[in-house]
Amino acid sequence: RDWSSDVCSSDLSYTLTLALAALLPGPGMTGLLFKTLSRGSSHGLKMLAGLVTGDLLYLMLVLSGLSWLGHALNSIFASALILCACAYLLYLAYRFWNTALFFNMQEESSNQSSSYKEGLLITLANPKTISFYLALVPSILGTAALQPAVLSAVVLLTIVTLLAAGSLYIFSAVKMKDLLRSPSALRILLRGTALMMAGFACSGIFLEGSRLMH
Repeated sequence: RDWSSDVCSSDLSYTLTLALAALLPGPGMTGLLFKTLSRGSSHGLKMLAGLVTGDLLYLMLVLSGLSWLGHALNSIFASALILCACAYLLYLAYRFWNTALFFNMQEESSNQSSSYKEGLLITLANPKTISFYLALVPSILGTAALQPAVLSAVVLLTIVTLLAAGSLYIFSAVKMKDLLRSPSALRILLRGTALMMAGFACSGIFLEGSRLMH
């Protein structure tokens, strides 16, 4: 196979893997779903922009050589990053659990920049995102420097794929909103989100702790 076919194959593999990772429920997309439910689609779109920004930051860091630093430090750097992210997810879970009573599905706060920041922070603290970019991306795209055209294609594919996956979650939330007029129903869902985030965090702490001890 020639070089162009190898590039197309790598791009396709990357896109499919990213789409699967994005569509599987995790802290980012779950938070996006309930942000849209509780604050409306405009806040959901702002949060989605923050989620995409966080992914692009990790992508650029990895393609710039961050994965090499992780290998050079015997993965201690990556493990520390994941453990810090898990601690932040536990904090988010605490907030979701304790503030569930105060969410109002009709509220449209004027400060939408906080939704963007929340999306950015959730992505930067998402162990699934960290593992994807530190472990899977180098194995799919390789560790050699990418040509500018290939790099541009990867960035564009990342943005389009994440926007498509996030838009699906926002659309689902809008459709669900009419079914969740009851504050008690929303509270149950938000606390379910808190438990899911806590579960992600605890599993990440357990796995990384076990790996470091061995």
